[in-house]
Amino acid sequence: RGFHPSKLYVCAARPGCGKASFCTSTIANIMLMQKYGVLMFSTELSEEEVLIQIAEAYSQGTPFYPNGRVSNEDEQARLQAALFDLQRQMALGYLHIVYKKRLTEEFIEQQIVEHCD
Repeated sequence: RGFHPSKLYVCAARPGCGKASFCTSTIANIMLMQKYGVLMFSTELSEEEVLIQIAEAYSQGTPFYPNGRVSNEDEQARLQAALFDLQRQMALGYLHIVYKKRLTEEFIEQQIVEHCD
């Protein structure tokens, strides 16, 4: 039935299981629909790394670092457009990425109060 506003969803698993890929892909789809705002907490990836992964999913899987091959102009344009739109959504308050190694319940609550309606 999908995601619902004002709900807290937790994605947890052992290292290397695809949590970040699942979350960034889901966030990209939410941002493309422009239906909900997102507050993402990461204990493993920095804000920049998360943003790059979201941009890759947002731009139809265009790799940011194309593993040695030169990306073509169309791919570069898609990535730039994705990054620009995601940065705009961050500036508007629809996307917040919080990177912190150790999360506490109090910190999470503080961020929710600060960033969410």
